Amino acid sequence: METITIVLNGKEISGRSGMTVLELAREAGVKIPTLCHSPHVAPFGACRVCLVEDEARHVLVASCVTPIAPGMTIRTDSPFVLETRRTVVELLLSSHPEACVLCDKGNACALRALAAELGIGGIDMDRIRRYSEIETANAFIERDLTKCIMCGLCVRACQEIQVIGAIDFAGRGFNARPATPFDMPLDKAACEYCGTCVTLCPVGALSEKTRQYRGTGLEQTPTVCSFCGSGCSIMLQTRGNRVMSVEPNEENSVNGASLCVRGHYGHDYIHNPERLTVPLIKENGSFKEASWDTALDLIAQRLMDIREQSGPDSIAVFGSFRCTNEENYLIQKFARAAVGTNNVSSSARMSTSPNIVGLTKAFGYPGATGTIADIEKSGVILCLGANPHESHPLIAQKIKRAARFHGAKLLLADPRQSRMTPFAHLWLRPAPGTDIALVNAMLRVIMDENLYDKDFVRERVDGLDKLLECARRYPPAYASKVTGVPVEQIVEAARVFAGADAACIIYGSGITQYPNATNSVLAIANLALATGNLGRPGAGVYPLVKENNGQGACDMGVLPDYLPGYRKVSDPEARADLEKLWGVAPPAGEGLTGVEIISQAAAGGIRAIMNVGANPVAVFADSTTMKKALESLDFFVALDIFPTPTTDLAHVVLPVACFAEKDGTFTSAERRIQRVRKAVDPPGQSRPEWQALSDLCRRMGLPADYKSPADIMAEIARAAPIYAGVSYARLERQTLHWPCESADHAGSPVLYEHGFPHRDRAQFMKVEYLVPDEETDMNFPFSLITRSHLYHFGSGARTMHSKQLKEMFPECFLEIGAEDAEGLAVADGQRVKIVSRAGSMELPARITPGLPRSVVFVPVSMSAAEVNSLFSTQLDVVTRTPNRKMCAVQIERM
Repeated sequence: METITIVLNGKEISGRSGMTVLELAREAGVKIPTLCHSPHVAPFGACRVCLVEDEARHVLVASCVTPIAPGMTIRTDSPFVLETRRTVVELLLSSHPEACVLCDKGNACALRALAAELGIGGIDMDRIRRYSEIETANAFIERDLTKCIMCGLCVRACQEIQVIGAIDFAGRGFNARPATPFDMPLDKAACEYCGTCVTLCPVGALSEKTRQYRGTGLEQTPTVCSFCGSGCSIMLQTRGNRVMSVEPNEENSVNGASLCVRGHYGHDYIHNPERLTVPLIKENGSFKEASWDTALDLIAQRLMDIREQSGPDSIAVFGSFRCTNEENYLIQKFARAAVGTNNVSSSARMSTSPNIVGLTKAFGYPGATGTIADIEKSGVILCLGANPHESHPLIAQKIKRAARFHGAKLLLADPRQSRMTPFAHLWLRPAPGTDIALVNAMLRVIMDENLYDKDFVRERVDGLDKLLECARRYPPAYASKVTGVPVEQIVEAARVFAGADAACIIYGSGITQYPNATNSVLAIANLALATGNLGRPGAGVYPLVKENNGQGACDMGVLPDYLPGYRKVSDPEARADLEKLWGVAPPAGEGLTGVEIISQAAAGGIRAIMNVGANPVAVFADSTTMKKALESLDFFVALDIFPTPTTDLAHVVLPVACFAEKDGTFTSAERRIQRVRKAVDPPGQSRPEWQALSDLCRRMGLPADYKSPADIMAEIARAAPIYAGVSYARLERQTLHWPCESADHAGSPVLYEHGFPHRDRAQFMKVEYLVPDEETDMNFPFSLITRSHLYHFGSGARTMHSKQLKEMFPECFLEIGAEDAEGLAVADGQRVKIVSRAGSMELPARITPGLPRSVVFVPVSMSAAEVNSLFSTQLDVVTRTPNRKMCAVQIERM
């Protein structure tokens, strides 16, 4: 790239071709003030505050939009510049209300700070009043356009960062303003309340509706969002042991200046008065408060008694994505070393086990092969079994940016119309559960037309004969009958995908929560391998791990068949390594999965369960059977932050800290390990789980003398080879992607750049489409599909305790197409009864455009326990994980 040298304030400074004067000045440490500039959006040049003098031409230029050129002589602080800058600011102030004392922006106001820097107090200009009604018709954002300075940052944030376009410029001249279409309220527009416009607004025109004056006196703690698996960095702003607001943390982050509505406004659950604050012991059917020592002594004694009477395998332990890596590590260590069982699992396993088995078989590692940022480098993106707009908004943002600004072609396989559909080059609408047939048919076209990457396959992949044999059975005509996707669309999708220089595949729970989930993952892996789309930025496979630390929980070995770092429990070398580290050998045989644990509890084989942070009643299929099984236990312990349907059944409940009240690490869906930091103290007597687990280990005879989570991470580095180079000292300076195998290893943002682990070659696998067991018939004519929801998450235990999120969507609902609603004579908002072969529930109906006939949808995060009661226990044939995605139902008008 060409180097260009200019004179800046009397000094020669060199920069790269294409840089603006502002960029070069900031790189050189020279301050030029701005009001309309952000590195996250394109230069705009609206505010004119960044004017500098081009002395060679004797003119003022806007430094943010002026590229550097050879021979330039720039002054940023000449009398001419400073006087003009003062005039510009005074003009802005002349139409700005004098309400600084009352304004929520306070000392964070960029206009106020710039005026003070330039020595501007009062102004001599006549004031031009501009009044706008304050808009408050939503739960999250207040708009006071009286304070707007027309910097355009809100419009550009909405259009360029989030790619939503809920607002644009309207009016002309003095009446120009950022506005929604036809000036409709935000709650009627396409706004998703991500809050990015509020973050970037330099004045008080946009603010949080439930604001608590943020201008001064706030401490800031960088940490990680507690919701989805994207791993967004956030900044908790606190005062007086209370989180006042949440902002994106741009430093070293995957999300830059953006968050979604959950990340920005959903963390008010931290201070919800319904939080558990004291240990509880059930006596005669009622909970009584107890001390920590009393509760811990009781737990340890009861578990040791049951182990003595019935053996260690009569006990099981559940972990949780809500826990940190350090806590999940202690959960499995407690199970294996203190109790002596491999009966350890978590809700995260139910959607990640197909990834663990499938991706490990095909490639070598059970995780995303690239970074979230690299999605924007993809030429073609195949998204199937997922709606990232609602489950992983940051990843949806990257997909939309790739399609809108970088020319990527989105192949969207989704039966339901969504906010992603307008960005699709090709919208495929496969019937639920038929993804294997679709992918195999694409492979048939690729192989028949000789479009596969011959060099990559020859040099790096085994099993081509298996792939050819399998693909031959899936001509597009057959797949079209199975999936409902037209033949020409299948053929076009295959050609577009195979023709890309770099293509990636993004998939979610619509793949991993079906009974044939593992084979679906293997089919996806086959497609990536056949087209050579691994080992470089923009190419690869991205499983959308749903939860904030779902990846980390599995990394730490909260699995019945894997030790930390995905070493098999049957591996004698791995067990010997842990025996040296723990002083106790972990058991050799595979433990029970979560579903098997519940089945054995109902049968009397499991007598005690310790549940750390999970809510199995709400997230497991067949919640009715789950409740009966937990009620039948001799002893049940629950550690949680809120009362839930699960804690209600416990004999002992321990109150624990949420993410904002403890230190640790989370590992995101892109294998990025990040620090979680304590910002406030936990309420009442609540403690971090790692402290409670350490106390229990010691009571049961296992040494656990950890002074901090940093000590636990040091042990993890010895227990899990893929974390061997991870330490808190390194994580203070940077984030790391595993595998990170030594202290001088830089981590692995992109996998398989130089080959595949273990055997240096990947594997094609033979996979077949299986007709789902749960088919519709005359009695159950509708396919019900569960889905994520933008405003709620998980089982809803936290988001339903968020005042703003609950205000926006207070209850669950059934989405039904207009034709189906008309056939049932169901009106919008009318309650209906949903009946499956396993159970029933009642919900209001929401008539939704773009739904296929005889397919209805229910967001699972607001009434998860009731929704899951509709599902019977159908297991994936390989991983024994349950179907929680689709069931056949009938719908009755009430």
